Amino acid sequence: MITLHRLGHKLEVFQLNPDHIATIEATPDTVITLTNGVKIVVGETPQRVCAEVKDYRIEILSGAMTRRREHHAAAPHGQRPVHLAAVESREA
Repeated sequence: MITLHRLGHKLEVFQLNPDHIATIEATPDTVITLTNGVKIVVGETPQRVCAEVKDYRIEILSGAMTRRREHHAAAPHGQRPVHLAAVESREA
């Protein structure tokens, strides 16, 4: 989730799942349109919202990569996890 502020309400902080963002426009206020058609006007610039989304996605991917490395390290010696793509290519 990313933290944003409703326009004109600096104290009104809310969390938004960036996976629901369809568009971000500057009209001149920043208007975020969600995938369900709901529009939210926020105090942050479009560039700031994009930076927040980018940071959120980096954090998610970094966590996934860390967990993957831990999973590989925890595998018994000599055994590596089998990837589905490798199994499918052998069956073909």
